Amino acid sequence: MRIAQLSDMHFVALGERLYDSVDVNACNADIIHQLNHLIDPLDAIVVSGDITNDGTAEQYQAAAKILGYARYPLYLINGNHDKTESFIEYLAPLCAPLESAAQVRYQVDMGKRQLLFIDSTVPGQTYGQLSQSTLDWVAEQLAQTRLPVAIFMHHPPLALNSAHMDPINCRNGTKLLDFAEEFPHLEGIYCGHNHCYTTTVYRNVVVMSAPATSIQIPVYQHDATPYYQFDQPSCLLHSLSGDNRWVSYQHHFQLFQGVRRFPWVNGTGGK
Repeated sequence: MRIAQLSDMHFVALGERLYDSVDVNACNADIIHQLNHLIDPLDAIVVSGDITNDGTAEQYQAAAKILGYARYPLYLINGNHDKTESFIEYLAPLCAPLESAAQVRYQVDMGKRQLLFIDSTVPGQTYGQLSQSTLDWVAEQLAQTRLPVAIFMHHPPLALNSAHMDPINCRNGTKLLDFAEEFPHLEGIYCGHNHCYTTTVYRNVVVMSAPATSIQIPVYQHDATPYYQFDQPSCLLHSLSGDNRWVSYQHHFQLFQGVRRFPWVNGTGGK
């Protein structure tokens, strides 16, 4: 099993730029191209939320167009920047489990692992919270298998030492982590939202946030100023070792910042 986890792609409408300056669509397209040509092939690509920046139809059309070039199965969940109804409408054709979903919640059998995908969003809010029906569904899925289970969601279920992002994590995420006591085969919870690679362990459960595909958020434990920065685009790659251990690492992509005009070039192409 080999999975690439992308997150926080923040697609904008075709021809537009994020914050009028960042060509996220071009960056995301280049990342899909690079994933398609990895030396070690993938079994799937996961996108852990905030696929669009504002949830508009035009942004989902751009996302569907570019994600549609992926050579591997896509497993998608929504984030606080997404609009759930539009997310399902435009992206279900790319993600088979969404086609019959009334909400974003499904499981995928990967042979030696079971993957659960759940919605942690609250309409109109940036923070996350799991509904009781989602918690009940997760408990049911955990009870039905003895396979190790990995959960993918957008909001981290606990604080990760980010003064900026911790106040808007999943407010009742520890209820999910409490399942580890009854279900020790809950192996890991893999998130997005924080725009950076961070990892911790809680009750023997690995909790890991994925970096964003374009702009990153620096981790400052005491300064809550909403900074962002340009780092080399990256994702998480999850795979199984020969003795069936889950192994994760941060995979960096070649940097692409879009096409810019040289400042000394005039309108006719001369200097």
